[in-house]
Amino acid sequence: MAALLLSCASVPPPNDALSTAQVALDQAIEAQAASYAPHQLQPALEKLELAKRSLAAEHYEEARRLAEQARVDARLAEALALSQAARKGVREVQETTDTLERETEQPLY
Repeated sequence: MAALLLSCASVPPPNDALSTAQVALDQAIEAQAASYAPHQLQPALEKLELAKRSLAAEHYEEARRLAEQARVDARLAEALALSQAARKGVREVQETTDTLERETEQPLY
């Protein structure tokens, strides 16, 4: 029993893991993941919240694991959001190019 208590006490609080996950979430939100990748962003938000609760309850290993999962989910949400935003930009440029091409093909009177 004493060994179990010592092993739990030797796990440090995963403050760095939570901070890293928070930064990843902030970046995903900045990349407009709420609009472009909400299904990937929501689990990241939920896992970070659970990680914070686990940290407060001094369940450090669980908090670290959840924070790492939140970070990975947030990075995925960010990547998908950036990809979708880039695709949207390409579509807009293509539409503008198509419009300009049509306008230049019209005869001038």
